[in-house]
Amino acid sequence: MVSTVRPYVYGDGINRIHWLSSVRHGELHVKEFDLEQAADLWLMLDLDRSANAGPSESAAVETGISAAASIAVHTLGENRAVGITVTSRRQQHLTPDRGTRVEQKILNLLANVQADGQTPLAEVVVATMPQLRRGMTLGIVTGSTNREWVRAAATLRRRGIGTFVVLLDRFSFEGRDDDESRAELGAMRHALAEYDIGYHLVRAGDDLSTVLGRKALGVRGSAIRERTRAWRAPPPRA
Repeated sequence: MVSTVRPYVYGDGINRIHWLSSVRHGELHVKEFDLEQAADLWLMLDLDRSANAGPSESAAVETGISAAASIAVHTLGENRAVGITVTSRRQQHLTPDRGTRVEQKILNLLANVQADGQTPLAEVVVATMPQLRRGMTLGIVTGSTNREWVRAAATLRRRGIGTFVVLLDRFSFEGRDDDESRAELGAMRHALAEYDIGYHLVRAGDDLSTVLGRKALGVRGSAIRERTRAWRAPPPRA
């Protein structure tokens, strides 16, 4: 899993120091891992009300929750640590950890959130930066077309932090397909491409295992979506 070593940079974890290389070079060196196989993941689910508005708000929110849940379960299944920030009215955070207990915590959290947040995604990204370590990956699930958060996320690369985005086409969930909505979504996609941030575009009715890739979701994606919907359903009346 270790691909190479490099000089220590402030913020690197002590447990990543490669002592033999450090002695040989006369300065601290740390282990670099294969990002796809070893990187811890910090998910950020954007539930700002303005990014999920429209008559089909519930469908957009459920899709975002399903995507976040599926990615989290797959990553934990690879024995990688997963943390999450949910930007609902009361922001909730789970710091990265691994194991089935963390999976249950994340899914229980996602089962009870609503799109009632009021904090712009750019502010949340900036506030989360001090908690992200070199070698981690930040995964953002959002329907926001405000490009300020893209510029904030783009600065992470200089710190050795990867970023990917699941971009929800909120206009499709509203049933809109006009020049204004296409231009706004196009500008958002252009901004992500300009800063070389990888993204998956999800439209209303899309199958997540197709859009995100079966390798990412595995066979468990649909099962997670059903479990999440079941937990979010209101309790039966007596």
